[in-house]
Amino acid sequence: MFWLRSSAIIGLLGILTLPPIVTILLALTPQSVLTTPLAGGISLRHFRTVLTQPPWPDSLGVTLGITTTTAILATILGTGYAVGLGTLAPRGQRMGLLLVLLPMAMPMVVLGIGLLAVFQLLGIWGQAIGLAIALAIPILPVVVLLVRDGLAAIPPELPAAARSLGATPGQVWWRVMWPLLRPTLVTALLMGWVLTLNEAILTQFLARPPESETVAKLIWPKLRYSLSPVIAAASTLLLLLSLPLVLILLRGMRPRSTPSPIP
Repeated sequence: MFWLRSSAIIGLLGILTLPPIVTILLALTPQSVLTTPLAGGISLRHFRTVLTQPPWPDSLGVTLGITTTTAILATILGTGYAVGLGTLAPRGQRMGLLLVLLPMAMPMVVLGIGLLAVFQLLGIWGQAIGLAIALAIPILPVVVLLVRDGLAAIPPELPAAARSLGATPGQVWWRVMWPLLRPTLVTALLMGWVLTLNEAILTQFLARPPESETVAKLIWPKLRYSLSPVIAAASTLLLLLSLPLVLILLRGMRPRSTPSPIP
């Protein structure tokens, strides 16, 4: 059993880590086409292309702006929705939770086609704000679930005690709820940022150059018609942008030691 578990763990780690490692190695090739990793030496020329030659730098800036806007928007809306769920009866909470979880069961192609028609009617198709709103939809379930668990971990006696002492609803939120919920909101914000950064399907329907052309939107047609190492370099930069946030999330999710009871 030990060897079976060890083999399963090693195999799983290989499946998870091999693709990004190969992508990084392909980005370091000095060749102009995708070749065997490290064939012919190592070069940073393709990273310089992404950082200096149009349209890559503009697309990278658009990606960071839209990703940040989406993460903030999803966190605000998801927090408000989770707080509102807590005020409903149990049956209403179940219905509300089922409603917000629908995007997780919906194919992104279906969502993209529907939003394309809606955004064209509203006149925001191809705009950065429209894409940010669309990308926030599949992130909302994650935020709502995180904030819902964070709210459930707060003892109900604390806000009740604050209200009994004369605190207004705003004071209860900022002085009691916000300090206790802040780690959860930071986690939701970072997770929304990471998930949005790598979303490629919705951008194919709703992005339009130059105001909303993300790196994912730029990469997709190039994958279909060319096999340039520049694509691997752009993918590696996205990985490097998201990796620190993933490490922060893992650190925040690490189990905390509970204090020993006072005798």
